[in-house]
Amino acid sequence: MPHKLFAISEYWIRSTPCPIEVTLKIIMTNIQYACLSSLMLWMLCAIPYSISADPAIEQWWQEDPVEKALAVNEGKLVFIRPQPDQGIHHHQTRIILKPDSLVEGWIKLQQCHQHIDAVPDAQIVFQKGRVRDISIASHTKIGQAWVEGHSVQLRDVLPGAKLCVDVISKALTANPDGTYTLNNGPFMRRFLDGYYPMHVTMEIELPADCLQFKGITPHQQEGFEVHQGLNRLTIDTWFEGRLHTAITFSPAAGDLVRKNCIY
Repeated sequence: MPHKLFAISEYWIRSTPCPIEVTLKIIMTNIQYACLSSLMLWMLCAIPYSISADPAIEQWWQEDPVEKALAVNEGKLVFIRPQPDQGIHHHQTRIILKPDSLVEGWIKLQQCHQHIDAVPDAQIVFQKGRVRDISIASHTKIGQAWVEGHSVQLRDVLPGAKLCVDVISKALTANPDGTYTLNNGPFMRRFLDGYYPMHVTMEIELPADCLQFKGITPHQQEGFEVHQGLNRLTIDTWFEGRLHTAITFSPAAGDLVRKNCIY
């Protein structure tokens, strides 16, 4: 049995409104890349293993690994131009704020992950104590998917896989000055010690005539678009590294209690 090189990588996705961790077990072949360990700071061990690497990852490694190691993002946030044809992991989130969210902080979250990396096993772990009612809405090209505690476990993930989950999360914070803040992230697509391109779309639905958009960090720029609509806010961003967002809302004009915004 041939010796093959393997590594267990952590592919992190921190999402709104609570952190999400996706751990992927990836098998990589070809012992020649061990010579790059001092350059890449990767922990790799040679052991007998009979499972072949995913073809896409195998091809990725064959394309000048030294150049890739030198160019890898180490966590600094960099917004990039859209790459819709590259099959980059797309994290789509629909956040629904209701009038009682302004008092209790709980919001409804509908989240989909598209272009998930093809791996034998993966898990999506939500922050314990800040979520409830996790359920799997749908999944395609995934052998098995099930809820386990505050996580969603995946098995036999194929190329082009997609997973959608529903969850209730405590995400909205009422500030002393009367405003409200939705803190999101960090979002990141992490492979070993590097960070790679990710596409995040957030659509936030506000309770009718209760809140108005005040500001967001980071500010709108190329690679980070913000669109306002009636009782709605949409964010679309392409980036590498770690992304945190803080969205601030102020009360709409008028008496919130009289308008049934606060009960």
